[in-house]
Amino acid sequence: MIKSILLAVDGSAFTEPVLQYGITLAQKFQALLRVLTVIDIRIFEWAVAIGVEGFAPIIPSSGYQEE
Repeated sequence: MIKSILLAVDGSAFTEPVLQYGITLAQKFQALLRVLTVIDIRIFEWAVAIGVEGFAPIIPSSGYQEE
């Protein structure tokens, strides 16, 4: 039995279907779903240099966070 599922997402075009499939699979197996993304710290340094209003982080929508 699957107890835990780890999804790696990167904000690409594949993120949405991966999240949808992961949620469905986790519900089917009643498994814990964890989502992992790795962010290059240089993006944050760049945001500080140009100002926060120019920074747009990539995170799953609130609908996915709730599920």
